[in-house]
Amino acid sequence: MFRILANALDEIGQGAKVIGGDESGPGLVEILGNITNVIFFIVGFLAVAILIYGGVQYIISEGNASKVERAKSTIQWSIVGLIVCIASWAIVNFVVLNVVGNGGSSGGSSDSGSGEGEGGGGGTPGPGDGTEP
Repeated sequence: MFRILANALDEIGQGAKVIGGDESGPGLVEILGNITNVIFFIVGFLAVAILIYGGVQYIISEGNASKVERAKSTIQWSIVGLIVCIASWAIVNFVVLNVVGNGGSSGGSSDSGSGEGEGGGGGTPGPGDGTEP
């Protein structure tokens, strides 16, 4: 965990020379991605630790109804926190990779593709394409 944090801090210290990054160093997108990954790792670790704490509370509650309810509440809210953490990690990574990483462009690419399915030949002949023996 500390190595990940140290690597992220080293990249911040090097600075963002360009947005996309090149051989001179990491770009802003990579630095922001590393920072968010470290933050989500810490939050996820805390959610799992609280889940374990709730389980221990449940085990040592000795049948006391108020302690059992408190332990169940701790477990439920830690699971909710873990789900929110995973969902927000997925959303942030999607935004960073697809919006920020592409310079804000959205939609398809401008190239014409590989030529497959355009009658340009290539590929494996299949039934109904007139190449059967």
